[in-house]
Amino acid sequence: MNLQESIRRVLREEYTVRQMKLLTIASKAGLLKTGEMFGGIEYLINMLGDEFLTTNNKIKIIREVVETTDYEHDPYITLMDMNENPIVLKDEDGELSQIEMINKEDVTVFHYGGYKYSQILDESYMSYEELPKDVLDDIFNMVLDFYTGTLENN
Repeated sequence: MNLQESIRRVLREEYTVRQMKLLTIASKAGLLKTGEMFGGIEYLINMLGDEFLTTNNKIKIIREVVETTDYEHDPYITLMDMNENPIVLKDEDGELSQIEMINKEDVTVFHYGGYKYSQILDESYMSYEELPKDVLDDIFNMVLDFYTGTLENN
């Protein structure tokens, strides 16, 4: 192993130690509080690296952001609150199903039908774990943008 490879290996190990310290703090204080201590949640995510953004960690961050809303008993954020369009899950056979609300434990899916989808047929709930990966990624990005643009500095 040459000197450059040795230096890279040592730097990676140091970064791993730094990551572990941040994760230890985050496990005690929460990811958002840890982000506040270290320059913001986006900075924290960058420090932890891409491998940190697993499905479980994305869900944890979404849940923490939802908990910061003013709706103490049943916290939620609507996509309208975030200036985002609903996420369409299904548009076929005269029925439109779309995510319009982000809750702590799940998302609310509204089902529309009738003339130009003017009637609410039903609403249902999907856990974050049930969502397709691309939909979870979209929700994560929306919630993170909403938090950094609106809530983080308040």
